[in-house]
Amino acid sequence: VGHGVPSPRVWKDYLESITAGARPTEVNMRNKENGWNQYRMTIRREGQDLLNVQATDTPFMRAFLSNLTLRPSCYSCHFRGNHGSDLTLGDYWGIENVHPELSDNKGTSLILVYTEKGRHLLEGLDLKMVESRYDDAITGNPSIIHPAWKPVERDLFWRSYRKHGPHMLDEYTTFNTKTKLRKLRARLLRKFHLG
Repeated sequence: VGHGVPSPRVWKDYLESITAGARPTEVNMRNKENGWNQYRMTIRREGQDLLNVQATDTPFMRAFLSNLTLRPSCYSCHFRGNHGSDLTLGDYWGIENVHPELSDNKGTSLILVYTEKGRHLLEGLDLKMVESRYDDAITGNPSIIHPAWKPVERDLFWRSYRKHGPHMLDEYTTFNTKTKLRKLRARLLRKFHLG
């Protein structure tokens, strides 16, 4: 189960802004050194931190999680639900509401079984498993069955990004009055077919 795929261009620009051209030896978008609930984004070069902050404090991750920088195909993804696989793997978002005994701040995996072959493969593994209802898994993981929603301001963001560059990530993901007005403008442009 995936949220979506961020724009390679935005990632390259963001990485360049952090590393100043130095090639990183490690990138971790969801570093769990401080636990899953406060996951961090780390970029390292030969053991030295170039970036080590709570992931949602980075404009790149805020833009990714708000769907601004996803590839266009993510908004109409055909790989939702049972798309022919035997198993589907993902993070069990919302586990604390369904199986609180499994919520250990280390992250819990979700395995969706679609076929007998998948069930047979799973039974052969030495894993601690707890069965869960499909509807419970979907509640915290809507990406299982629905593609990412396209933000109303996405087109406006991309026009700005192409014109002004990477600092637009911060501009569009910092929540303030200016952001609210920009979102309202995008909605109005879309409603009246002007954008």
